[in-house]
Amino acid sequence: MREKLTAIQAELGKSATIKFVEKENLHITLFFFGEVGDKKLKEIKEIASTWINTFPRFWVRLRGIGVFPDLSYVRVVWVGAEAPELKELHQTLAQRFQQLGLHEDKPFVPHLTLGRVKRVIDRENLKMVLNKFRTFEFGEFEVNEIKLKKSTLTPHGPIYEDIFKFQLQPV
Repeated sequence: MREKLTAIQAELGKSATIKFVEKENLHITLFFFGEVGDKKLKEIKEIASTWINTFPRFWVRLRGIGVFPDLSYVRVVWVGAEAPELKELHQTLAQRFQQLGLHEDKPFVPHLTLGRVKRVIDRENLKMVLNKFRTFEFGEFEVNEIKLKKSTLTPHGPIYEDIFKFQLQPV
């Protein structure tokens, strides 16, 4: 599946200058915290571990391609992530993290980011590629763990580091 995703990244790269997510760093974000200190991080791990470790494993289907915010101003290219469990996980985590004063500014759209667009070179070709893969089936994968990740932004792109892993329960 990662090979399919990187092949599409190559096609997209013909139409725009894009900082692509490396295939080993592809991920689905359940909740974005922003900058948090060590005390808040400990509280996040405590809240998440009381519930996520009891959650059953599930399957996610990657289907279709889209952009944020829209075609007239493309900043992010993504692949849709379909599983009702993703929305359930996000909603529950969002409710629990509210007690820490954490909330997200944007509505949750389950997706896997392919890359961040710096500049569109050929808008018509980009639209053609997006339309070509609008309903493309990339495949399915089983989610057996959820990771709390730290991202450090650098001029060459983000560096991701696993902070904590939550194992999901076998079905």
